[in-house]
Parts: sequence; C-alpha cells; structure tokens
Amino acid sequence: MPRTKGRPGRGSAETAPTLPPPSSADPYGTWPAHTGTRQRRENRGDTGVQLSRTDPREPALLVVHLERAADSWVELTSPRGDDKLPRQILTHSSSLTRAVVPVPADGQDTIHLEMHTRRGWRIWLHPPEKIPLLMREVGSTGSYVLRHPGGREPLRVSQHDGSAFSLHALRADFRPGELLCEGSGAFTAAAVTPKKPCLLYIRSRGSWTLTPTGDPKRP
Repeated sequence: MPRTKGRPGRGSAETAPTLPPPSSADPYGTWPAHTGTRQRRENRGDTGVQLSRTDPREPALLVVHLERAADSWVELTSPRGDDKLPRQILTHSSSLTRAVVPVPADGQDTIHLEMHTRRGWRIWLHPPEKIPLLMREVGSTGSYVLRHPGGREPLRVSQHDGSAFSLHALRADFRPGELLCEGSGAFTAAAVTPKKPCLLYIRSRGSWTLTPTGDPKRP
C-alpha cells in the first residue's frame, strides 16, 4: 500500500470505524471484491492520499464517499483539470457524500487527492468491468457513470431537484464528449444514446432518473 502524502490522518484504516455498510443494491456503494489494495483506501480525518493506477496509460474511474458532507470536501490535485487548478469533487456547498468522477490518464502511476474532513472517508478506482450497465431504469443522486452497450435508444431523463444537470457520452480518454441532454432544477426531457458502445456520464448535484423508453437499434 502506498504512503500517503500531506498531513497524516487522525486514525488508521484498520482500527478506526468509518462509514456504515453500504447498500448492496448500489453499484458504487463500496469497492468491488477484487479491487486491488493499491487502488482503494479507507480512513478518517484530514490527509493527503494517493491511489495507484493499474495502467498509467489508461484513464480511471474514481469513487469518493464521505461520512459527512458538512464541512467536508475533497480535491483531486493530480492529475489537474483542464484549467490546471486543483479540481474540487465535493464542496461545502453540496449536500452530497459521494462522487463518481472520470479521471483522464496523464502518464503518471498515481492519482492524488486531499481529503478535508473530520469524519470517515472511503475512496477507490472502480474496475472498468464493474461499471453498471444501462439496461433498465436507473435512478441515483449526484454524479454517475453507466456503460452503454451500443445502439440508439430513446431515454426519458428526469431530474427531481438540484441545479445544473448534463448527460454526456465519455470519449475514450474519459473526457466529456457528445452532450446528450442538459437542464436545470426539476425537469424532464428526451435523449437518445449514441450508436456505438460508450460510457455515459451524469453530472448533477440532485436526484435523477434515466428511463429507456423504446427498443434500442443495435449497431
């Protein structure tokens, strides 16, 4: 397991209880059974932490869970965003305790984060083969990534609260590609999935639902 960088945490992963057991129905509730020890961390308190990529040439999917949203936030400090500034994942202005974040490759072996919280946290790099498949209605809160098997399929997109919402097809480098749907606040709109297989990236701070509404036209 790699050493953390920055301030030491206020507990250890082995002795300090952190988050409650996740729901087994949530694909991003906890790391999958065979996630490598260098691709996952669990602890509590303020600290710098790093996760090892399985391949520095490939993008990764980062999942962050916080025990408490109030006075807690997380910064992804490497790789940096397109603006070259640290990218906040969870902020003081959000009530969310989970973030699912595509992280492009930068040729480096590790991904670095700064945890700002006095409570427990859990982070990991989600194995690509464990990304949930869009086959039926899916609902969640906050950011999310789904695997689209291919074929143009009509969707009903609903956000039930919150502010800005967008649904993108991710490019191969895990950067947002085609914009499929966007809105703000509570709304319902129609979208159509891309013809080719891809990952779908939901950006939202509210609760939302994606509902397939017809037979997909497979490639």
